[in-house]
Amino acid sequence: MVQSVRNSSGVDDLHAILATLCWMLWKGRNIAYFDKKFWTCSTTVEKAITLCEEFKAATETVHALPRLSTPPHPSSWLPPPPNVIKLNVDGAVNKKNGISGAGIVARNHLGEILGSISIPFLGFLLPRSTEALAFREALITAAIRGFSEIIVEGDSLQVVQALIQDGKSLSDCSSILADCVELIPLFSSCSFIHVKRSCNRIAHSLAKQSLLGAKLECWGGPVSQHLASLARDDIQSSDCSLS
Repeated sequence: MVQSVRNSSGVDDLHAILATLCWMLWKGRNIAYFDKKFWTCSTTVEKAITLCEEFKAATETVHALPRLSTPPHPSSWLPPPPNVIKLNVDGAVNKKNGISGAGIVARNHLGEILGSISIPFLGFLLPRSTEALAFREALITAAIRGFSEIIVEGDSLQVVQALIQDGKSLSDCSSILADCVELIPLFSSCSFIHVKRSCNRIAHSLAKQSLLGAKLECWGGPVSQHLASLARDDIQSSDCSLS
């Protein structure tokens, strides 16, 4: 199986191949146990090959996709409609230290912070993969918290466009985006919106904090003075925009 993956994927990293095979064996075991469906050995190898190819693409230099024309975006954060939760997400990378991470903040229609997460990822990832992971973590968090109607905003145009297109346009992080697409049916309403960095300051701050290496999560409790200040600024700016 290792030789088949190595020959077909072009990946020579034995650790990556073994990790991918173990992951697919574990996933196949879970599908057999819970869904009563059974993968053949060749199916397991094919899925491992696909993941190894994505791993190789994600760790190599990726040329930026051409920027598509988009309508003007507001310059400040806007609150969601009543009964809708807005999650802002952002990714951060530190190439020098080999660290990646994400920040997530959930707010209601009043602009109140319901919760925030600063989560580091193991190893260095390219910015686009990190942004995709931030969206996935936001969807998982929203599902765990029982949110029904959500808006997920981020400042990565390519990732947002890929999610709107069912996650099929970015080969280097397609497995992450596929996970996101599979999570969408858990919500009665789910939309993805691209925003400017100026509308995403809290998530950006949390993402930068994740590079310190410790996961921080807060729900229902007091937030730091820095985040509270950013949230007040967002509300004041949104009031000006709406008026």
